[in-house]
Amino acid sequence: EGKEPPTIDDDYARVIGNFSDLAALKKSIEDGIRLEKDQKNREAHRMAIITTIAEIIMMDIPDLLITMEKEKMLHELQSSIAEMGLEWNKYLEHLKKTEESLKQEWDKDAEKRVRVAFSLREIARTESIEPSPEEIKEKVDRMDFRLRELERKFDERVSEKVLSESKFTQETEGSEDIVNKI
Repeated sequence: EGKEPPTIDDDYARVIGNFSDLAALKKSIEDGIRLEKDQKNREAHRMAIITTIAEIIMMDIPDLLITMEKEKMLHELQSSIAEMGLEWNKYLEHLKKTEESLKQEWDKDAEKRVRVAFSLREIARTESIEPSPEEIKEKVDRMDFRLRELERKFDERVSEKVLSESKFTQETEGSEDIVNKI
């Protein structure tokens, strides 16, 4: 509080990173933004191609696969909500929806995801595209890191709730006035 914002100049650029001057810092930021934008555009283009292929391929998708995909989508959403520190039931209340109503809304998306997955697997099979052992290890390592991070956040939230409940219990222990507070 009361701190002045730093002066953005050559000295600032050298302090915050490995930049020779402010111009180098600005160029690095511009390059990063351009790279991110290019990656997003490539990904959007790739998804458009894959989605088009998936839509034109004639295949019957068993209802069981669509149901399983909706369950996977539900789990992904629940994980995202938990990562944000929100409670699932309160999230549903805010949306004024149930898990079942969400899943009903996801019919088309679930079928699309199943079609895309089948299409990608078939393309990979016919083109003999397989990940290298290094790529598999890298993916597993990223998943392991993410899982450990989720576990850490979960442990923090549980500890916080346990400590809050414990403190409440200590503060109200033996108090006859607790009923009046409620």
